[in-house]
Amino acid sequence: MTRYWQNVFTNWIESEHLFDLQGGPYDDIFVFDHYAIVLKNKNLINAVYFEKFRGNVVPFNFEMPLYDDLEFSSDLFEKITFWDYTGKGNWRMFGAIKTQGSVTIYKFDQDINYENGQGVISR
Repeated sequence: MTRYWQNVFTNWIESEHLFDLQGGPYDDIFVFDHYAIVLKNKNLINAVYFEKFRGNVVPFNFEMPLYDDLEFSSDLFEKITFWDYTGKGNWRMFGAIKTQGSVTIYKFDQDINYENGQGVISR
């Protein structure tokens, strides 16, 4: 995962290699300040805590399941997205779940925090 931006003073495109992942391939990746959210096989959502591994490979045990209730059904996530409902980094995760004949928008009740260099998941 590499982050790109344009330097406002030089107009050059600059980059920073953030991390590499072992558990891919992934359908979608969302990168936040200290962690990333990944969607795998359209039915597993995991958090990846990469802060201690900037520029390196994140070990498997730093990828933790957030949501896997669709693992044993035929339903799939068509898309997941995030909304900062306060404008201060308080993110809510929404998923569009594709079922037969419909798409359901699901709001997740989980909080993903990053405290003292460690990820914390609460439901």
